[in-house]
Amino acid sequence: MIICESIFPGIESVCKRWKVNPGNISSYLFKDSSGLFLGGRSSFRQFRRLSDEQIEQITQTISGHGEKKKEKELPLLCIGCLNLITTQGAAIPVCSQHRHTFRNPAGIVYEIGCFSSARGCMNAGEPSVEYTWFPGYSWCYSMCAKCSVHLGWLYQSGDSYFYGLILKRLIGG
Repeated sequence: MIICESIFPGIESVCKRWKVNPGNISSYLFKDSSGLFLGGRSSFRQFRRLSDEQIEQITQTISGHGEKKKEKELPLLCIGCLNLITTQGAAIPVCSQHRHTFRNPAGIVYEIGCFSSARGCMNAGEPSVEYTWFPGYSWCYSMCAKCSVHLGWLYQSGDSYFYGLILKRLIGG
């Protein structure tokens, strides 16, 4: 096990991003054959395995670039498989707001967020204007490109388009 004993700059901002109390952890990084861990002060049970994204954040922070990463760049992941769908930076207002709540003809209520892009989605179905929630826009289904869970809809009008994604089906927002 390798122990880096120096406190790296930006530990508090990293902890806030991961929703970890900096007082409950040490500033040590532990690496063994199973991955990189952020360690606790009092016992091995407090150690957490870090995700690849968290390791990248630490690397950027140590190298002095971590503070440049804005909250808007935080990923939004598929609830079914954790595939990267979009980022908070892709959130856009449509009809003067990002979030909308709609009821479909079957009575199901959806809270959606509007996004300029969703690279992790695949779209299916013929575009339809029937029951559209955004007048002037046709829609088709948007699903996770990895696990096919329904994540929302792609809305199109001429050359203009946006994604209306079901917020409860995204993690990280």
